[in-house]
Amino acid sequence: MECPFQVEILKDDCNRDQVFGSGAWGVVYKATTHFELKSASGFVTPPRSPALLEPVLVAVKKPLRRDAVVILQSEAQVLTHLMSVPDNRDYVVPFLGLFDESSLVFQALPFSLEDHIKKCASQSVSTWDMSEPVVGNSKKWLQLAHHTISALSWLHHEAGVVHGDIKPSNILLSHTADGETELGFLPLLADFSSSLLLNAPEATPNTLSAVTREYTAPELLSSAVLRDPKSTPTTASDVFSMAVTLIVAATGQTMVYPGSVFQRQAMATQGWHVLDYTRNGVQGTRVPRQGVVQRTLERAVLRAGMGRIDAENWLQIVEEQMQGEPTKV
Repeated sequence: MECPFQVEILKDDCNRDQVFGSGAWGVVYKATTHFELKSASGFVTPPRSPALLEPVLVAVKKPLRRDAVVILQSEAQVLTHLMSVPDNRDYVVPFLGLFDESSLVFQALPFSLEDHIKKCASQSVSTWDMSEPVVGNSKKWLQLAHHTISALSWLHHEAGVVHGDIKPSNILLSHTADGETELGFLPLLADFSSSLLLNAPEATPNTLSAVTREYTAPELLSSAVLRDPKSTPTTASDVFSMAVTLIVAATGQTMVYPGSVFQRQAMATQGWHVLDYTRNGVQGTRVPRQGVVQRTLERAVLRAGMGRIDAENWLQIVEEQMQGEPTKV
């Protein structure tokens, strides 16, 4: 999908390109373009008179190095597919197209779920709420879980895509109108550089070496899997990563596990114990035994092959928790 707009990277006071952030494969720059009003279908259309329109902020993702070009081109193919699936704007950051063969243009959403979690954690200074999720309370945490798991269910079952690198920094927040949701934002999936189409005719490059270990399903962390060029993430590994993301939304601890780097990496390889590990760490009281967080997530972090739930059935568990009904095991 070619970008129909002229894009200009913004410069700072020292004439350097302004950057939103960077990852393993690309750098995301601040840029501007010009938009016409949305069409009846909801998509923006090329402007008829660019000079008469105010510039609009967008995000431009460029490859970080030469071997990242094919990764970003593959990401563009997945995103083009996602933009054709109904309801995509409820679940995915809008993709506006590709230019310069390997530069991706998105709607600019500078605030991530990771930013929100860190902000909530920095503002939580009292002790009376230490058994509640750091994002506010159990009700807000369940609403966040419902939104994010709904996005995952849509991605897997409607779009036929595996994300491959779910974590708080890869979920961006689109602010909603006052009163539209208690959260005040809509979480949208971003960064599909590790993604794959479930029915793709060609093999997808192994991008597992670029994922964040603490958020990655333990079955993908063995050296044999990481070295195998045919290894890919799965819908089950996406479920595990989303569960860890929601644990972090409860504890406020974005490093996930307590201890040194080596201790955290060792714990990640036994990630099916993640609820126990985080319960014994800083802010572990926010994940009490048999509390709402454990009841919601325990089947999503089961060891591979031991009955880990899929996103569609997981969403039903969240809805039961929101209604205050006992969860079926």
